[in-house]
Amino acid sequence: MSIAPATDKPVLAVVSRLWAPAARALGLNTLRGRFLAMSVAILGLLVLLAVAVNSRVRGLAGENTANIVERQTISALVVHLTDDLWQTETTLQRYMLTPTAAERAHVDGLLADMVADSEYLAGRPAGVSGYVSERARDLRDDLRRLRAEASQLMGLRVDTP
Repeated sequence: MSIAPATDKPVLAVVSRLWAPAARALGLNTLRGRFLAMSVAILGLLVLLAVAVNSRVRGLAGENTANIVERQTISALVVHLTDDLWQTETTLQRYMLTPTAAERAHVDGLLADMVADSEYLAGRPAGVSGYVSERARDLRDDLRRLRAEASQLMGLRVDTP
């Protein structure tokens, strides 16, 4: 007794009539043909898997490259801030000994550059850790305060011509 409706039998007959010559033509009616067909199927799956893995690796490599570039940018920015801080310190000491308008402008320019750099650093995307973001915001606030206090300190001295 068949579970399938009677209308399926003509469809199965048509499929089997079409399949038999195709199987013979492809050699799937022999053990060697079936083995080769399964080997080709497995090889095809491996190729698809390799393509999928390759696209994933390329995506991750691109992200890694972006992270490396961002870290190098941040590192260069920190080095620039350090150099500017040292230069600001020495110029401010020189200004306190012999105040001139040029040195006042130089100190103010250096401090403005440092504040701008620290604002850029504090405004980095959320890809950095919370601790780093917090430290960058603290640095920005400290440099703003330093600029205001240095301006006040330089205001106490009178520029010499």
